[in-house]
Amino acid sequence: MPDVTYDENNSVWNTTFLGRPLVVGESAERTRTITQDDVDAFAKASGDYNPLHFDDAFIEDSTMFEGRISHGGLIIGAISEVGAQDIPGPGSVFLSVSWRFVAPVYIPDEVVSRVEVLEVRHDKPIAKLKQTVTRSDGQVVLEGEVLTYMSPRKSLLAAAEAETSEG
Repeated sequence: MPDVTYDENNSVWNTTFLGRPLVVGESAERTRTITQDDVDAFAKASGDYNPLHFDDAFIEDSTMFEGRISHGGLIIGAISEVGAQDIPGPGSVFLSVSWRFVAPVYIPDEVVSRVEVLEVRHDKPIAKLKQTVTRSDGQVVLEGEVLTYMSPRKSLLAAAEAETSEG
């Protein structure tokens, strides 16, 4: 990412819902339990009724898994919760993602989703984040990076533009 000098009084980050630039090293995490109800709701929404998520006899007979596993989409949802609510927060969207699923999440497993800021652009509200989801037994289940964009607020952007044109 380009290295642009940051001016705290004139930053595009100040017009975002966060209201300030992210800081390299800043992090946030949330904990949730993935339940069978979550799996059922995801299957209904997505149409993914793979027996790995539902059928104990299928799993016992034909897979390497120890039991029913969560949809990968639910794990992505757990990490998205941290991004949408904490870092970078409301108004953020993914520009690109690179994730690796390294172990299964069994039902019901508790997972901790963690986001850490790796890089911040100061010319645009874009940041690179490290994302990790870990089971309660310490096993990492998802790891990767995401490039995010923070949507500026129209009201704050208009005010900043008016201030710039006056000065």
